[in-house]
Amino acid sequence: MKRLISAILVFISLSAQAADIDCASVLLRSVDKITGRTNTMEVKIGESINMGNLKVTAERCLKKPPEETPENAAFLMVEENTKEDTFNTVFNGWMFSSNPAISAMEHPIWDIWVLECVSD
Repeated sequence: MKRLISAILVFISLSAQAADIDCASVLLRSVDKITGRTNTMEVKIGESINMGNLKVTAERCLKKPPEETPENAAFLMVEENTKEDTFNTVFNGWMFSSNPAISAMEHPIWDIWVLECVSD
């Protein structure tokens, strides 16, 4: 009986978690490793921005609800424009604001990370 009650309580607590909040844009920070300059930019979901020879596209941005541990996760695609005017994918995946090293972009000149998801 105790196991049944414990299982029910675990199920209720897991199902009581609020869904992530879809946001309209993502706030990113970049650093040029050569010059040391940083830049903060807002990218709307579905749109791209150019940063040097990189094109950064924000596909999705999710924020945890206020009652949960703060976390922002953005699905980004970063492409590099080569001399032949073609784009090579440098990064394609989720980046997390609380721990950027989990899924970091590897690039010799640029670092990009997620600061937060922004709702309208």
